[in-house]
Amino acid sequence: MKAVITGDIVKSTSLSTSKREELYRSFKSISDLIQNKYSPDIVPYPLSNFRGDGWQLVIDRPEKTLEIALFLRTYFRFTFGAENIDTRIAIGMGKINFSPSENVSAGDGPAYTLSGRLLESFTRTCMGLDIDLAGKEKNPVYLGLQNTVILLDLLVTKWSASQCQAVFWALQHKKQAEIAKSWQPTAITQASVSYNLHSAGWDQIDLILENFETTVKDLLRSTGEK
Repeated sequence: MKAVITGDIVKSTSLSTSKREELYRSFKSISDLIQNKYSPDIVPYPLSNFRGDGWQLVIDRPEKTLEIALFLRTYFRFTFGAENIDTRIAIGMGKINFSPSENVSAGDGPAYTLSGRLLESFTRTCMGLDIDLAGKEKNPVYLGLQNTVILLDLLVTKWSASQCQAVFWALQHKKQAEIAKSWQPTAITQASVSYNLHSAGWDQIDLILENFETTVKDLLRSTGEK
């Protein structure tokens, strides 16, 4: 079992031409960040950008999917905070038949199908994050995974751009002092970082991600899948 996450940018059509160009460049930026953070056995290929504001990513270790989805969403939320931009994310878990390394969006398999159809089921105004799983009818664990994802979506949707940025850096295991220095566009105080992490519920978010990872690993072991 592997994972495909498919997303698109909400409200991208409202951006000015210069901001749309900036958005286009940001896909390469976040792709590089992901591949620097995660080893090739987790994320084997670069993020694929299609139809202007659409994107897709293959994840070979599905237990990392929710963490990577949050990494992506917080990046777009704080980078384009002034424009109130968000990204919808549909997670599909299942078999992948093939994924062309030069264009993962041309891949095929149940994980692709589930992810694509799930994204299409979102309404245009939905700031959604959801999951679909191959063989879910036979596996009661699926409902627990979906509830975890929906809970995270509920929390993240309410975050400010500053809270998103704080979590984005925390996902990279930076200490608060490091986050304060790395803050964009200019450095802030460590106290401000602490406030944003606390108000975002970072400690609880970290537990949610850990629970998701453990559950998916247990699911893979129970089904004998890799």
